[in-house]
Amino acid sequence: MGDKYCCFLHPKKDHSLKELTDVCPDCGKTYDFPLHSYPKSIRDFNIQGPAGRGFYGVTYRAIRGRFGELRAVKVIPKAVYQLFGKDFAKECQSH
Repeated sequence: MGDKYCCFLHPKKDHSLKELTDVCPDCGKTYDFPLHSYPKSIRDFNIQGPAGRGFYGVTYRAIRGRFGELRAVKVIPKAVYQLFGKDFAKECQSH
């Protein structure tokens, strides 16, 4: 069945259907590698694990603050924003 995924390291405007286990032809990594190889922390967020993968981003479950508030952290490489002409600030306001 598949879905549309963009490589985190080699983004392209390719909207063909792929499986998360398919391999990027440029780097050889699977499209789901950000779900398996995630950071332990991002700024002041302690990453607990993956929540999901979209076309050009990944979402992690995270804990923040001294009271351990559960949060969702969406990560999108800068190269993706540049390639697709996205505006981070506008996207944050719209969501």
